[in-house]
Amino acid sequence: MIIAIPFYSQFGVSVGFLVTLFLQLILIIIDQTLYLCRNVHDKLYFRLFQIIAVHIWFFFVLPEVIRTKFRDNVAAQFWYIFKCIYFGYSSIQIRLGYSKCIVGNFLMKCFNYVNQGLYQIYLCILFLRGLQTMIDWMFIDATLDLMSCIKLEDIYSNVYLIKCARWAKEKYSTESGVPWSKATKYCIDDSLLILSILLILFPLCILFMFISLFYQPNPLIEPIYEMTATDIDLVEYIDADYNNLCTSIYSSDIEARIGIMNFLNI
Repeated sequence: MIIAIPFYSQFGVSVGFLVTLFLQLILIIIDQTLYLCRNVHDKLYFRLFQIIAVHIWFFFVLPEVIRTKFRDNVAAQFWYIFKCIYFGYSSIQIRLGYSKCIVGNFLMKCFNYVNQGLYQIYLCILFLRGLQTMIDWMFIDATLDLMSCIKLEDIYSNVYLIKCARWAKEKYSTESGVPWSKATKYCIDDSLLILSILLILFPLCILFMFISLFYQPNPLIEPIYEMTATDIDLVEYIDADYNNLCTSIYSSDIEARIGIMNFLNI
């Protein structure tokens, strides 16, 4: 993390953006750990801490950092709304308690195109399934080693995708050797094409939102004075010249001070 900050900072990604992503990842891991341990009381305290920290960050710290009020920061408003929705669903979970079955992916409970598509998107996110498997193995009693659990999760994933394919074949069965109609092909192809474009642009939109939230470019300042000179016109400016200039500025000679101030105001 420390090594990556200077590398990304020189490409316009602010340190605040990287720190926010890192802290958000830590919060997700802690939340998942509390869920697997079925610890409702610690989750309540953790959620109260998050609520206080988020409000302090959005309404006090962030406006001072980026010099923008919260009501003028659209990205911060969207993020705040998202966090409020998340806190609302989390409070329902704290109120009703955890479910009896805490292991497994909720997308694998139904076999349809929606769950299949969402699950494949979940699989496309790098390291997410491996991270979840490692957390599950760490905080749940298991007789298998880590690599065996990863292989078992891969088997479950393939079986689920096969069941979805069999469900689609049974529900939308077609005769063998009969070509698909152009209307059906265009409808499916256009939908998948639009979905693919949205999936490609979604990370860029998230990145742009966070950069606009934390990264503020330096304002362009017009130079006060410009000039050109050749080598023979360049004169070394030594400490004695600087001391003479300071003496002239703070001199009691009013005319000299007025002349210097007029020169600086040009």
